[in-house]
Amino acid sequence: MSYVGKPPKKRQLNFNTIEYTGSGIAGPYALDKNRSGDAIDVWVGGAWQSPSAYSITGSTLTLGGTVSIGIPIVIKYREGRLGMATPGPGAVNTVNILDGSFDPSNLANDTAGNVIQFVGGNPTSVDPYSIVDRNDQLRIMINSWRIATNSGQTIYNMVDGISDTFSDETGIDTGTSTNETFNSGSYTNASLEMVLVSDTFIANSVPDEAYIAIQHQAIDAVTINTDLIAEISRDGGSTWSVVTLANEGTVDISVIEAMTVFSGLVDISGQPSGTSIKYRLTTTTANQEIHAVSVQWR
Repeated sequence: MSYVGKPPKKRQLNFNTIEYTGSGIAGPYALDKNRSGDAIDVWVGGAWQSPSAYSITGSTLTLGGTVSIGIPIVIKYREGRLGMATPGPGAVNTVNILDGSFDPSNLANDTAGNVIQFVGGNPTSVDPYSIVDRNDQLRIMINSWRIATNSGQTIYNMVDGISDTFSDETGIDTGTSTNETFNSGSYTNASLEMVLVSDTFIANSVPDEAYIAIQHQAIDAVTINTDLIAEISRDGGSTWSVVTLANEGTVDISVIEAMTVFSGLVDISGQPSGTSIKYRLTTTTANQEIHAVSVQWR
C-alpha cells in the first residue's frame, strides 16, 4: 500500500487470550483472575458479546445462555502490551502524567523535608540524608580541600560547612587545644596526647547532624575511634557528640599528597540548641598528623 510521506509505524497490541469450546452449558468459565465486565471481550462463534450477555463473579464468567457443543468461545483480556521499548530512567516526567491520575493517598505520610523512596514497590517517607550517596558527600569535601589549597584560602567556606587545610593556624582555637604542634599544612601530636579544637563556625540555622572528613597520616600504627577520636558540638563546645569514623581509603590528587581519609556522620540533635559549630580531635600518644579537616552540617 502506498503512503504520502513516511508509512505509519507498526505497533502490535498483544492481548492475553483464553479459548474454550462450547459443551452445551452456559458456564462457568475460568478467568485468569478476578475481573470486571469492562476488562474483557467475549466472542461466541465469532460474534462479539455485549457485557450484558454474560456475568462475571470473581474469576469466573457465565454466559447468558447455553453454547452448543463445538462452538468456540474466545475471551480476550484488554490489558495488552504495546510492542515497544519500556521507557528508560528519567524518561517519564510530570508532563507525561495525566492530570488527576495520581492519587497522593497511595503515598506514605510525609514529614517536612523528607522524600518518597520506593522500597519493594511500597512508598516510604525517608530523610534524604539517609539515602545520600556517602561517596558524593566525601567528594565534595575532598574537592573543597583542593579548592582551598589551589586558591590559598586559610578557611574555605561552603554552604553549611567549612574546610581547613591548615595553611596557618586560623581556624584552630589555640587557647583550648593542647599538645598540638603546627607545621605549615598540618598538625602533629609529636607522640603526645593531643587535643585539637577548632574555632567556632556559625551555622545559618540549628543543625541536627554533622559530617566530618579528616585527611590523616599515621606515623605510628593508629586505630581510628581509639587513637583518634572526633567530636562535634553545636553549642560552642559545651556539649560534644562523638563521631564514629570510617576509613574511606587513600586520597591522591594533584595538590594533595596521598593520605588516608577518615569520615563519619553524627547526630547532634540531642545537644542544647545552638548554631555555634566546633570540632574536636583527640589522640593518644600514637604519632600521627592531621593535614585537613572538613565539616558539614544541616
